Amino acid sequence: MKKLNNKGFSLVELIVVVLIMAIIAVALAPQVMKWVEESRKSTDANNYDTIVEACNTALADQNTLKESNAPIVITANATTPVWAVSGGQGGHSAFDTQMNEILGTSWATSLQVKASETVAKEADGSWGTTAITYTITVEKGHVYRTIDTTGARNS
Repeated sequence: MKKLNNKGFSLVELIVVVLIMAIIAVALAPQVMKWVEESRKSTDANNYDTIVEACNTALADQNTLKESNAPIVITANATTPVWAVSGGQGGHSAFDTQMNEILGTSWATSLQVKASETVAKEADGSWGTTAITYTITVEKGHVYRTIDTTGARNS
């Protein structure tokens, strides 16, 4: 009589296990993508707060405070994720120097905006995506924060 020595799994058993794993992956994928986007938004909010605090700290310096009479605007969004500094009276060298001392010389690129979009309800009732724009305005010794989620619809 022939002795059957079954070691391992049959092909049918392996296919069933792979099929179950595929169903679970398909069911969890949308939730995982939401978690990733929420994580990006949280990182952006933390980076934004870090830059606002650095602006407040920079304003403690008298040269930077004098320079802040003309508005200095710092903006970033998913389209241009690097923080762009513009404005200031006769440039913003004192402000740049202070920000570089506080956050490091590559702060504008290292604290990039990562969240690409937010979901918003359009006027016609449909759901669409809009760009998130973070803006910090330093003017007359004060720091103003704006988060705009009404930007142009991404295609």
